[in-house]
Amino acid sequence: MRFIILACFSIILAAASHSRADSADLGITYTVPDGFIIQDRNPPPTGWKEIYMVQEKKGNANQKHSPELSICSFDEKTTARMLGVADQMQGTYKTQIGSHSVIVLPGFPGPYGEDAFFYIVPRGDGTSIGITAPRFLSKPGISSNDRHSSGMETVIETLVATMAF
Repeated sequence: MRFIILACFSIILAAASHSRADSADLGITYTVPDGFIIQDRNPPPTGWKEIYMVQEKKGNANQKHSPELSICSFDEKTTARMLGVADQMQGTYKTQIGSHSVIVLPGFPGPYGEDAFFYIVPRGDGTSIGITAPRFLSKPGISSNDRHSSGMETVIETLVATMAF
């Protein structure tokens, strides 16, 4: 009996590590990246429909300083503005991730600037999905010259590759 319960529990854990999620608010289905959990952000940014993910807390790890990921939905007006910004910038920022044509800007258009990844995934109907995440791990007492990559670009690209509208 213990073996059966343990086997079922192991199967559930294995399935949970690659779980599909559905967001009716954003109109997307995606795979939750390994090691991440979906968390409510209180309060969410005004007017945004958003999915907020953080790395699972393990042991004594301080979740406050773990990489986080934000997925939000942009309306037609915001999408047009973001794509206009991308078109005005020098350089090519369009790339293919899975079946999606994606715009990867060199930074977040806002207070975080080049400290954040910013991906735009146009949906084809004039709207888009925006994904932001920190480029660097930030911990108290670490100078900006001594930062380490967050590795979030791999997480974002995996997420985008599994996304369906």
